[in-house]
Amino acid sequence: MSRLSEKYIKEWRDLAAPIEKLTGAKHYAFDPDLAFAFGPRTISIDRWFAELINTGVGKLESDLAVLRKAIGDIAEMCENPKNRGAMTQRQQAALLDQMHGDLRGLLKEETDEAL
Repeated sequence: MSRLSEKYIKEWRDLAAPIEKLTGAKHYAFDPDLAFAFGPRTISIDRWFAELINTGVGKLESDLAVLRKAIGDIAEMCENPKNRGAMTQRQQAALLDQMHGDLRGLLKEETDEAL
């Protein structure tokens, strides 16, 4: 197989990979559409729609990474012996409530944008 053919196939596989990961469906054909099988069922989607899905998945993964880091930072701050007296349990609870609200707001925004 030529390098050009390999590059062409890789481009389509890379486009299908996030959708496979998200859905568990198996990508089996491409050009002009992407075709997926999920058990006995199949679906074919346009390239532009696959790109749209992948953009959304990438944004969600990025947002999730930011939230995980923030949660890790707060957990580290709460567990650090130097900070034990710095934040009361009430302050910690308020901070966690605020993060929960921020997370709910972010998820609502993402859901609204997706619709």
